[in-house]
Amino acid sequence: MRFQQVRGIVDWAADFHRRLAHQYSAMARQTEDERQRMALEYLAEHEHQMQRGLARYLKDGGEHRHVLDTWF
Repeated sequence: MRFQQVRGIVDWAADFHRRLAHQYSAMARQTEDERQRMALEYLAEHEHQMQRGLARYLKDGGEHRHVLDTWF
C-alpha cells in the first residue's frame, strides 16, 4: 500500500483538471460544429475553475497546512 500526503493528492487532482481543460480546449478548436465548440469551451472553463480552486488550497498554506500535511 502506498501512502501520500493530502498535499500530493490535491496537487495531482489540480494537474489532472488542468490537463483535461487543455484537452477540451484543443477539441473545441478542432470542431466546426458550433454546439460542440460551445459545450467543449464550457467544459474547459469548468475544468479551469476546478484547477484554480484546488491550487488555492495549495497556496494558502497557513489555513490548510495541517490537512495538507496529513498522510493518507
